[in-house]
Amino acid sequence: TRSKKKLLKPRKGCNKPVVKSDFLCFYDNFVKSSNLKDLKNGKKFVKRFGKGLSEPDASLLKINRFWNRAASFYLTTSSPKRFDVELLLLKQYASLQPADKIVSIGAGPAVLEAFIAKEIVTKGQVTCIDSSLKFVRIARKIRNKVGLKNMSVSAGSATGLRLSNSSQDKVLMMQTILPNTIHWKPVLNEAFRVIKKTSSARLVLTFALEGKSGLEKIKSSLFKNGFSSEITASYGKSGSLTAFAIIAGVRPCFWN
Repeated sequence: TRSKKKLLKPRKGCNKPVVKSDFLCFYDNFVKSSNLKDLKNGKKFVKRFGKGLSEPDASLLKINRFWNRAASFYLTTSSPKRFDVELLLLKQYASLQPADKIVSIGAGPAVLEAFIAKEIVTKGQVTCIDSSLKFVRIARKIRNKVGLKNMSVSAGSATGLRLSNSSQDKVLMMQTILPNTIHWKPVLNEAFRVIKKTSSARLVLTFALEGKSGLEKIKSSLFKNGFSSEITASYGKSGSLTAFAIIAGVRPCFWN
């Protein structure tokens, strides 16, 4: 059953109560208690060990080791409101359908994916893949807590997905750091291999950049690998980093 919206206390000078979104209610009910470490320690860890992850020559081993160690802190260093904004982008521009087959590459704790499986893709299947075994355990814990039968979680590599060709309606890569690395092309090749070659198929990327530098390069790489960027939006900022989203379709010349 759909979670009831929570009414919060009105802000000063405001007579109307604030209504929580369905996602934030879902987060409070199923995810909040899954936070494993405190915010302060999490920020210290990211600052100390997160440097160089998005460098072009960063190895997959280094990236995987970082995320495996950071998994315990991730939910406490990520604002649920950011997930809420990303969900809004997906609803508006990705045309999610109840019977869709969706794969999320680098799904992390799969918070957004769990909500999508529960509330939107109720007749379809959501497949979550991450290289971190700790993230896989956390994602499975959340999936089991929600009681989802249409969501699978497994460990795997973004460059070697265990999925059939042209089998997925949507491919998600949320909060990815891969676009600026040497691994981006093989990851895009895999995304294109598994996505359906139809007018309704969508690839959704969210990532952070310093300003707009590198944005056109990412869009160009999408085009070269069979995708056409339809929507580009910025939706948040932290220090010198700006959060971007790109929603891309399959280029018409590849449609079945």
